Amino acid sequence: MPIGEFVMRETLLGLAYPLILSASFVFAAVSCWWRRRQRRRGRLPGDVFPGFYGHRARTSREERVESWMRTAREADRIVLDEYERIAPLYEEPTRSAPVN
Repeated sequence: MPIGEFVMRETLLGLAYPLILSASFVFAAVSCWWRRRQRRRGRLPGDVFPGFYGHRARTSREERVESWMRTAREADRIVLDEYERIAPLYEEPTRSAPVN
């Protein structure tokens, strides 16, 4: 195999990865834009491709606050349980000799 053919094949292979990544990014961006455009024009119902704000609007503020509070209570319970589990490791040691 001639060296030029090998170099050309390796160069094309090296350029293929950035090209594929760029093409997939462009496809995803255009697809997202197109779906939002169709929904905004009324050609698709709003719940076919729910956006972030549409999803949040389905829950009331009280429900979201209650969910946050449940999460905070659960985290507090986990921390306290773990503290009780490792508390004996941090008890004050008895001193046999005075410290100067």
